[in-house]
Order: sequence, then C-alpha cells, then structure tokens
Amino acid sequence: MIRLRSVVMTRLRSIVIISLSSIVMTRLSSVVMIRLRSAVMIRLSTIVMTSLRSVVMIILRSIVMTGLTSAAQSVVKV
Repeated sequence: MIRLRSVVMTRLRSIVIISLSSIVMTRLSSVVMIRLRSAVMIRLSTIVMTSLRSVVMIILRSIVMTGLTSAAQSVVKV
C-alpha cells in the first residue's frame, strides 16, 4: 500500500512537472514571439518609411524640375 502510494505520488509529481514546464515553455515562446514580431515590425516599418521617403523625394524632385523647366521655357518665350 505504501509502495503503491509512493509510485502514484511520483507519477503525479512527474505529470505535474511536465505540465508546468509545458505551460512555462508556451508562455516563454509566446513572449519571445511577441518580442520578435515587434522587432520585425519595427524594422519593416523603418524600411518602408525610408523607401517611401525616397520615392516621395524623387516625385517632388521631378515635379520641381518640370516646374522649373516650364518656367524657364515661358521666360525664354517672352
């Protein structure tokens, strides 16, 4: 009876330890995934912002250049 109880207790203890470790591992992995996702999102947003800024600068430069050339042509015509 005592031996059976000790066997059952050790089994229960191992089951509890396994379940607790799995819970801890899922919590840790979710935290790590959230951190990784936020870092990736920050990096992606900086890449997108720099590319958008360069595109906007190219568009603005082309607009300014066409405006300057049209102004120069109108000055030359007069």
